Amino acid sequence: MRTLLIFLFSLWTVSVFGQIPTEWTDLSKVRFVSAVDFSTGNVYNLPRFPSAIKRLDGEEIEISGYMLPLDMEGDTYAFSRYPYAACFFCGGAGLESVMSIWFAKPDQRFRLDQFVKLRGILRLQDKGGDLIYLLDQAKEVE
Repeated sequence: MRTLLIFLFSLWTVSVFGQIPTEWTDLSKVRFVSAVDFSTGNVYNLPRFPSAIKRLDGEEIEISGYMLPLDMEGDTYAFSRYPYAACFFCGGAGLESVMSIWFAKPDQRFRLDQFVKLRGILRLQDKGGDLIYLLDQAKEVE
């Protein structure tokens, strides 16, 4: 009975507030398959998203993580489950622990490792050559 009540409350929360609270552990359930680009000889890891993640594609989500500036001007950021020292780029975490961000207002400024909660539209990217998650129309949640 308690599980049913929690489930019904979570559905009500999503329908009333519109966004789906999302955890990095949910996004980490992706699997990868190797693919070869025969023209270059490069090997890529292409994501295979389970249905639970596919259902989030195009949905507004909220997720917390660390801001990682990618350029000196502070115009481009990645969003990570882990701080810089442990992130995908430096610490050996996987592709499932980081996402690209396209801000609703592009003049946002954040510090390295600033912990924030963001809301935006999750886009799954399974073609290779980019991060596998993109948060579109992202805004900081106060």
